[in-house]
Amino acid sequence: MRVDTRATIFAACRTEPEVDGRGEDRGHEVVGHLSEKLTRYLCRAGRRTRPRQRVKCLRPKKTVIRACRGSSHLFAQIQPLFGKFVIRFSSSHSSFELDPMLDHLFADPYLSAVYDAWHPRSVREDYDFYLSRILTADAVLDVGFGTGTLLHEARLAGHSGRLCGIDPAPGVLNRARTRTDIEWVLGDLQSVGWTAQFDLIVMTGHAFQALVSDEDLRDFMAAVRLVLVPGGRFAFETRNPSVRAWENWTPENAVVVELPDGSLVQITTEVVIPFDGKTLTFTHRFCGKHWSLPRVSQSTLRFLEADELSSLLESAGLRIEQRFGGFDGSPLGPSSPEIITFATR
Repeated sequence: MRVDTRATIFAACRTEPEVDGRGEDRGHEVVGHLSEKLTRYLCRAGRRTRPRQRVKCLRPKKTVIRACRGSSHLFAQIQPLFGKFVIRFSSSHSSFELDPMLDHLFADPYLSAVYDAWHPRSVREDYDFYLSRILTADAVLDVGFGTGTLLHEARLAGHSGRLCGIDPAPGVLNRARTRTDIEWVLGDLQSVGWTAQFDLIVMTGHAFQALVSDEDLRDFMAAVRLVLVPGGRFAFETRNPSVRAWENWTPENAVVVELPDGSLVQITTEVVIPFDGKTLTFTHRFCGKHWSLPRVSQSTLRFLEADELSSLLESAGLRIEQRFGGFDGSPLGPSSPEIITFATR
């Protein structure tokens, strides 16, 4: 495991406030327990630490946990530590695991701003494709909403019903919350506990490919069916693996984007673990004059063929309604860049 001393890692536990028999919030003890667990983890990983009992902050050199509470979540921000990880607690807080799910590109507020500059509205043909569907649905959920710009646009376009976004990355949340007439939830669909609440679920920006394991995919599809009302639709896309888009993810194809303040950031994408028939891992390297740069964000994506997606949806009790091969509405074919699916509960 490579050490990134500039990494920012967030821990999240979906739970109601921990209240003991005296009516006192015991959330600090959860963080203290996390401190002890992480101390042992860091020791095993070869970093020297001094265990401290029931404290809010773990301090191996300059590594710090900062705890804060928001609605039904308890968060701990750990900075710096190893790579890109989310801390997942058991319901009893008796254990946790480091889970490589959270991408710095979305967990970090600055890189989230870079993402928006890198993907301006003028190149988001997927927004045009999904927006017309969103405007005809009463209650819409955007899973993996990124910086929230799709739902922002839906509201500006006149959607008057319920708009909600859910995303596990803390860095994008503040950018999305510039609009307060939309619900923003930090978390994942599998654990949020909703039942039959939305007419339409959308998942754009190839966010679906962040579901890497078979178990993750099955659990997610089951959650989609649970959250949709009867007759509700799930709309999402994934890159067609037959096209092998990753062959263009090379340093030779680096891009330079300009941020609103006029500063420039160079972004270099490179595959670091080749495609094995299911997944590949790649990095984005961000270089520029900002104090936090250079930075590296690493991601792993899952690629599924159309027939694999069909089996997955069918097993979850979802029926395929429409398929497209591109955001221009073209039919799906062997050389289509996308596999766009509309499935119905």
